[in-house]
Amino acid sequence: MLYFTALGLLIRSTMTAVDDSPLGLFSVDLYARTGVATSCLTLQDHVNADVCMILCLLWLAQHRRVLDRRDIDVLEGLTAPWNKTIVRPLRTVRRALKKSNRLLDNVATHDALKDLKKLELETEMLQLKRLYDDGKVMHWGQHSDSISAAAQRNLNTYSELLSTTFPRSDVDLLIAATLASEADQLG
Repeated sequence: MLYFTALGLLIRSTMTAVDDSPLGLFSVDLYARTGVATSCLTLQDHVNADVCMILCLLWLAQHRRVLDRRDIDVLEGLTAPWNKTIVRPLRTVRRALKKSNRLLDNVATHDALKDLKKLELETEMLQLKRLYDDGKVMHWGQHSDSISAAAQRNLNTYSELLSTTFPRSDVDLLIAATLASEADQLG
């Protein structure tokens, strides 16, 4: 838990310089909520989901937008090259360095890990900014009367696009966190 709180603080400090868009603000708030980081990372590591796409789809659901497969495919196409050539390689290097036990005792290695994590987060925030800046995103899809139903459909459609099924527990947690975020915003 402490790790994710610290990670949320690091994301917030990174975000102020990179992306203060409504999508960026929503993403930081949602990611810092209990269990969200774990669910997002589980989906990323086990079914190859893009965390930025998940956050964007939940943000759109919070605005009561339901996207079909074509919309999600186009949306993913906006940032997939960035994610594939920049974000994922940085993550791979950071994780490999983290697993290199002999180097972990070295202060320089700890600093390098910290710098790599910050750079990885900055590239993810730039990806979110690209998704938001497209401008058409808020008008995509169909209106839904229910945030919960929109989130469910968006996540289901994204999982279908990835030819997988997201674990029900992760989907339920992400939807509950999205609803809690909406409730907090309303006040």
